[in-house]
Amino acid sequence: MPGALGYSGIAMLHAERPEVPILVVSSAEGNAVAEEARQLGAVGFLSKDSDLGTIEAAIARALGGRAPAASLATGPEPLPQDVAGLTPTQLRVLREVIDGKLNKQIAHDLAMSEATVKAHMTTIMRKLGVQNRTQAALVARSLGLDLRH
Repeated sequence: MPGALGYSGIAMLHAERPEVPILVVSSAEGNAVAEEARQLGAVGFLSKDSDLGTIEAAIARALGGRAPAASLATGPEPLPQDVAGLTPTQLRVLREVIDGKLNKQIAHDLAMSEATVKAHMTTIMRKLGVQNRTQAALVARSLGLDLRH
C-alpha cells in the first residue's frame, strides 16, 4: 500500500473502511506478527503457505463476520495503544506529528485550523492512552506506524 511501512497499511485501510474485514495472508511467521496485524485492525492472519482450502475457509469466515479459525482469535487482548480506531484524518495528523511538525505547520499542510488539529491531537492521545504528542509519536513508531510517504 503506498505510504505504508510494515503493517501500517492495515491501520490505514481499517481507518478508511472499518466495515471491511481485513485478512492478512503473509510469508511472515510468528505469533508476534499475527498479534501486530490484529492490533492494527486485521480480523485474521494466515501463512502464505496455507493450502487453498484453508485460505478459502478463512475468507468465508471473515466475510461472514467470524474470525478465521487459523487467525488471531486467540492471544492477548489488544494493547491500550491499539490504533485501529483512528480515523483517516487522525492518522494523517499523527503522521505529521511523527515527522516532528508543530500544530501550526500541520494545520497549514492539512488545510485545517489549528484548533481542529488540537482537537484531533486530544482524541489521538486519548485513543493511544498517552499524555503528550511525543508519547503519541513514540507509540505510533513502536507499532510500525511510521507513515511517511
